[in-house]
Amino acid sequence: MGQAQCPICYSPLEVRDVTPCFICGGWPEAVERFTTATEFTESRLPGGQSLVLCRGCRLEDFMVADGWGYRLVPGETLPANGLRWVRQAEEPRLGRDKFCPTCNVRLAFAEVIASAHEAAEPGAAADPARLSAPETTAVTGGPGS
Repeated sequence: MGQAQCPICYSPLEVRDVTPCFICGGWPEAVERFTTATEFTESRLPGGQSLVLCRGCRLEDFMVADGWGYRLVPGETLPANGLRWVRQAEEPRLGRDKFCPTCNVRLAFAEVIASAHEAAEPGAAADPARLSAPETTAVTGGPGS
């Protein structure tokens, strides 16, 4: 865990307990509500980036307008259609990861965002305003966890 800054906004990162979900996994509410019965799936974006999502984030961020999916799967009418299912997470458990309090996401997801942006626009610097969290994600308090 050598990275000290968010790859999107360059804010200092915090180390937190996290659920497997790349989007809401670092939110305290999601960690408090976590159970091993919660469903998590691993998927791949069209650019090859892997991500793990809880059911709520998959629905909210890849099927609802202005969710993360519309930034990560451009050109799809419904971004969930652009996700390639890899596998169901077996025996999910809490872990540790860095978290960006400014972007409100785990480092694991911030790296996916930065990688997807780099793949779409090679050599371009990340634009935090364009890649920032959708309002619906930051306000919900942890879907599906």
